[in-house]
Amino acid sequence: MKTIYRHLAVLMLLMLGISACQKDEQITLQGLSPDTEVELLASEDNVTLTSENTSNLAVQFAWTVPDIWLSEYSLAENVLTHWLEFSLSESFSDAVTADVSGTSQSYTGGSFNSIVNKLNMETDTPTPVYVRLATSAGNNTTPTYSNTVTITTSTYAVDYSVMQLILKSNSETFASIWSPNEDGEYRGFANAPGTWVNFYFRNSDGLLYGNSSTAGAFVMATLASDPQMYNCWFPATSGCHYVTMSLNNMEWTATAISAMNVTGDVTGALTFSSAKNQWSGVITTTAANSNIQLALTGTYYDKTTGDAAGTSKPLYLSGNGSATSGSLTLSESAPSENITIANAGTYTLTVDLSDAKNYTYTLTEGEAPKPTWPDALYIHAKEQADVTYASLADRNDTGLFTGFYRTAGNWENFYFTSATTFADGTVYGYTESSGSQYTLSSMPGTEFNV
Repeated sequence: MKTIYRHLAVLMLLMLGISACQKDEQITLQGLSPDTEVELLASEDNVTLTSENTSNLAVQFAWTVPDIWLSEYSLAENVLTHWLEFSLSESFSDAVTADVSGTSQSYTGGSFNSIVNKLNMETDTPTPVYVRLATSAGNNTTPTYSNTVTITTSTYAVDYSVMQLILKSNSETFASIWSPNEDGEYRGFANAPGTWVNFYFRNSDGLLYGNSSTAGAFVMATLASDPQMYNCWFPATSGCHYVTMSLNNMEWTATAISAMNVTGDVTGALTFSSAKNQWSGVITTTAANSNIQLALTGTYYDKTTGDAAGTSKPLYLSGNGSATSGSLTLSESAPSENITIANAGTYTLTVDLSDAKNYTYTLTEGEAPKPTWPDALYIHAKEQADVTYASLADRNDTGLFTGFYRTAGNWENFYFTSATTFADGTVYGYTESSGSQYTLSSMPGTEFNV
């Protein structure tokens, strides 16, 4: 105990000594150096934006970095934050801001159009846009502004109600979600074509949204705000997902749908077809005017759950009326509306969620025609098309082919075919559009073996 007291006493004396030494040389935060001028440069003073040049470079900005001033001292430039301000007024009363870093920022036609369209300027009309750089040393300091540059800009109209989901591997669109009010809040169903599918969100003028490189899964970023931006990814589940995406909060969520069940006067289970992006099944009613609803079993993922373990989240789909086809409404609680089946009988119920603007159902009398499968599938060598490694059988007539095959070496490349000769059957292989090497496609001329 005495030893502790001695250490505390020595520490207090040292602190008093430091305080005494600094009494005549007090350091206080002054903000940005008062004699520093921030100069902003633009590569263009006239920009015409069109839907055909969304990926081309439109304009570049560069600027000097001011010093931050602590009395007689300056600190490293990385303690400063910068943002560009865009306005239709030289007073910047209606400014739109964009976070930037470093000493330069480049914009493609699509990304620049996305920014200036927020100013509500008339499209296809050359209009002066005023730009300046703001620099701040902290929330409690007054920003320093650069000179103002003027860029005469002509924009194009964009449908901001739609957001695409594109594969990282080849930029192919595999789903689209919808913002009914065009307010930056999107929702819709997506068919993930594999497990751990990597993708980006892309708006209609080409701006990409990915995952933050620092904030964890389901937190979004753009390349302008985060040059190290990752792609987004679905958790380890393929198939049907309900997706929400918020540009206001820069977050997205995914609810993996593992089951869809018919409830109400009739019960039953629907099966998801990844190839058709539809749920379907056969139901039988024994009385006229039977009412049904649809209950979805979901696992919900967001920035709180992360991508490892989601939480249970039921969803519901309901119609309104007795038509044999119509629109469906999604809700998070059991709805009061029903799909009414006018006559007793057996029906095939098909649910299509591929159009985010209009979820639909169809009731067809009788059972849907049963799919037909080949008698067998054959594994053919990639390099020697006439060499058959093995055959697989569909023992239960369900489209699931199984069998044994012993590889002769590592990394063997092959295709599945429906005939003993390569040229005579349907060829199944992996394509980039499938998103996963374990998702097959029968697309003619496929270049990718399994």
